[in-house]
Amino acid sequence: MNFGIAARIVVALALACTSVYAQDAAAPAEELPTPLFPLEVTDADYPIDSLLAAEEGRVVLNVEIGADGLVKNVFVEGSSGFPRLDAAAAYFAKARWRFKTSAAATIRVVVPWNVPSAGAERYLIYVPAPGQGTVAATRRPPLPNAPIVNEYPDPALRLAEQGIAGVTYRVLENGTVGEVRIVESSGSPRLDDAVYRMMIDRWRFEPAKFDGKSVATFRSSAIAFIIPGAPPTRVCHRRPVIAQEETRVFGRLDFAPDAPVQRLINKWVFVGADGMLADALLLTNKGWVHLGRRGAERVTGGAAFPRPTTPEGCWYFDPVPLAG
Repeated sequence: MNFGIAARIVVALALACTSVYAQDAAAPAEELPTPLFPLEVTDADYPIDSLLAAEEGRVVLNVEIGADGLVKNVFVEGSSGFPRLDAAAAYFAKARWRFKTSAAATIRVVVPWNVPSAGAERYLIYVPAPGQGTVAATRRPPLPNAPIVNEYPDPALRLAEQGIAGVTYRVLENGTVGEVRIVESSGSPRLDDAVYRMMIDRWRFEPAKFDGKSVATFRSSAIAFIIPGAPPTRVCHRRPVIAQEETRVFGRLDFAPDAPVQRLINKWVFVGADGMLADALLLTNKGWVHLGRRGAERVTGGAAFPRPTTPEGCWYFDPVPLAG
């Protein structure tokens, strides 16, 4: 016999105020199962691969509840369109939800998955906005977000130095780069110097246009130096380095030019003054998302981070490797 919950149950979740609710069905109120805890699937439960792909959707579950109040079976009645989201909703419903009930019952529950917004614009490196009507400059190869494998400074490579630098720069009317300014150091003078040389000597643009004429504009970039397979370099940053574009420069300790370039997703982890993980930011197809403490624990996989020596805590750059 099927029973539903008489009233719509709405649960405000920890990060993005997504809600889980049980749909109404005709049944005497005294016979309805009552949740012992909020029916919740939080943003920290979001499958990481689904976050990266910005998968969203609504899962409709049929939840079979035993007379003891435990969830016996969960069936997906309505798919979100993404198997990972369907499976996660069913898993957490069975693993967590508990009810007070006088008899076995079945309820229908709707689980909306919505990628949480990070509000990361507050971390964005400031550059003056171009004038209204200006057509933005476009970079010639190497393009933003494309891996670069021939710009790693040899001294830093031998020392296995890694890091990320936040940079503002000016694209001049002739498409060359001038006025490079490092606003957040990589932690290595050798890597910071390489940023200047690479950008000024080799980066070229189709300059911005205003009223058909070339004009100078300012831009920002987060330039990460990464050695695949090397132990991570943990540099304390006062804030995550987030810019208009992301650039990755890869170095190889084995100097194998034909080795495949590792695919990475940018991630920042915040460690409080007490040495505990407190938050994480992950770059997805929909932009940056906050993961919170539980999400940070999931994506770091038990990795160790230095305890901050400042009361403000530290942000650490910790990119996520992708298979394939």
